[in-house]
Formats: sequence, C-alpha cells, structure tokens
Amino acid sequence: MRVTMNIFGDCHHKPDPATGLQLWYRAAKDQTIRLKGENMVLISDLQKFGVSITPVDAKGNKATVDGVPAWNSSDPALLTVTPSADGLSATVTAVGPTGTAQVSVTADADLGPGVATISGTLDVQIEASAAVSLTIATEAPTAQ
Repeated sequence: MRVTMNIFGDCHHKPDPATGLQLWYRAAKDQTIRLKGENMVLISDLQKFGVSITPVDAKGNKATVDGVPAWNSSDPALLTVTPSADGLSATVTAVGPTGTAQVSVTADADLGPGVATISGTLDVQIEASAAVSLTIATEAPTAQ
C-alpha cells in the first residue's frame, strides 16, 4: 500500500540545500512541513496535515479494499488522526507536546468473506514551534 500525503493550505516546496529534504512552505503563515523520506514527516506542534491512501495491487494498479480502512495514532497525546467517512483519507493534527509518533492505517484486501489485512505506517516527528514569549525563572532570595 502506498501512502500519499496531501498538505493542507496554500503550499509549495523546494529542496533544503543543507539536507536535501523537501521543505513544504505554507505561504499564508510561513509554516514549514518537512518530508524526511517517503515515510517520515516533520511538523511543528501547531500544524496539521492531510493523508490519503491508494490501495494498489502487486503490479501497482489501483485496487479495492473491503469496508472502511481504520486509522490510528500510536500516541494520542502527541497526534490525533481524524479519518474521513470513507476512510481513504484522514487529518493528522499535532496535540501540543513534542516527540515522535506513528500514524497507521489498516484495510481488508480480501473482497470476500475472509480477511486479508494490509497496512501502512507514517512516522511523524513533532518539534516545538517558534518562541512567542519568554519565561523568567527566579532563585530564592539570599542575604547580601
């Protein structure tokens, strides 16, 4: 199964000269979503993106699955996954904390009464967004 990522909003991309990774820019807010290889996405803690699946057979032809594919987040404290009604796409949203989690999707490739589970996974790394304020820490007062 091939997992195709669709990035929301008015976006364009270009290669990062330092790393060669494809950098996706959201023009409206200058947000960046970086694709780290075919199965890794790097986002900030303020971002979301769309994903969709295209079931294919052994020769790469479009195929059909039985029922609605099931989407899952390996860590709902980091990422939520909201599938569409037909299960062929979903919205992945960073919850707030930074870290790494996986988005997975499973489907039944057996169109008859049996079950033949196929799956796809996508690693998502969540990084902190840009600083918006400063926190000042104090020490306990001491005598001079």
